[in-house]
Amino acid sequence: MLDDVLLDENGQVKEAFTGTPKEVLLKKINGRTGNTLLVNGHQMPTMRVKPGEPIRWRMVNIANTRFMRVAVPGHKLTRIGGDGRR
Repeated sequence: MLDDVLLDENGQVKEAFTGTPKEVLLKKINGRTGNTLLVNGHQMPTMRVKPGEPIRWRMVNIANTRFMRVAVPGHKLTRIGGDGRR
């Protein structure tokens, strides 16, 4: 699962609906963009794989406003399915 979370300067999750009434309304309608990216709830996880070993990942973007671009340096990714969106 790919997600983002909005953390404060102490690493705590910020309150979701703060600001002026207009800002709160826009956040409720459009969501908010976080400042920390997560994969399966972890920040910057790593994975060890044998060279040349094919791996199948099922990725779900659960962030409420952010589009995720996924790349693995030095490797070619092949999309074999999707939910109908590009």
